[in-house]
Amino acid sequence: MSLIKLILLTSFALSTSCNAGEIMNVEGQLIYTNGGRTINAINLDSSESKISSFYENKEIVHIEHLTMLNNNSILFSECTVTGDCIIKQYTVNTKQAKFFHSGRLPSYISNHDKLFFYDKFSDGNNWLFATSVKNINAMTKVAREPKWNTLPNGVSQPITIAVIQISNDEIIFVGEDKKLWKYNIANKELTSMNIGNCRPILWRERHNQLLCSDWDTWMPFLLDMNTKIKKEMPELKGAYGFVYIPSSDSIIYGRMRSSFIIGEAHDIFLYSFSDKKEKRIKKNSHVADGIWIER
Repeated sequence: MSLIKLILLTSFALSTSCNAGEIMNVEGQLIYTNGGRTINAINLDSSESKISSFYENKEIVHIEHLTMLNNNSILFSECTVTGDCIIKQYTVNTKQAKFFHSGRLPSYISNHDKLFFYDKFSDGNNWLFATSVKNINAMTKVAREPKWNTLPNGVSQPITIAVIQISNDEIIFVGEDKKLWKYNIANKELTSMNIGNCRPILWRERHNQLLCSDWDTWMPFLLDMNTKIKKEMPELKGAYGFVYIPSSDSIIYGRMRSSFIIGEAHDIFLYSFSDKKEKRIKKNSHVADGIWIER
């Protein structure tokens, strides 16, 4: 390793440790998957931030997405090496998981009792569906799933994302034209927002902002939904697996770093939008997707 690279790595480590004592603390629990076969939890109401195991399935390839169904249940999708996915329901107090429905990327909108997810239809195409948890088989087709995106280097990547709630009645998602679309759950109205090159990550309701990333560079930016003005977030470059904490306007995410022993390692960080500071909350841990539970 060159001397310059070593100096840069040392500077990053020092700046991270300096920020650690300056950022506001949060109290709650992060329930997350590392993109593999497990679901874990970290309690952030103590200085130790211990990891506890929630769920593991050694027969599947990876867990894609988590959503809260109620205070005692979590929905998530499990996918095999062939790409086949199912949605499972995990009950916290019994620590049991069971089949819920076929499909993937579930998102539950509690105030409408609506579950949105992607699944294959009888026409052979994948669609975004909406259904009531009380009547899971009464599904409504919302929009066709977009095709994969081809990067400038020729690499293809999926652009399908779990829907994001932006108001009491509205969700947004990436449409077949690779632009953002809005769906009104109350009147089932579908509207194009005419916004392209935005991979939606999370919604900051108090600021009417959507955190996105550029499809080509993956650079995060904040998008004002009223003015359409973009604000780049270079401090979040290289971050992934974002989980929003509305009460403190903070985010939890993962970031990769170089490691002398294994080549690369992953840590979990907390970032405050108001303080503009970052704090590492767990070393040598990888977060791909998760949910936050307040204490």
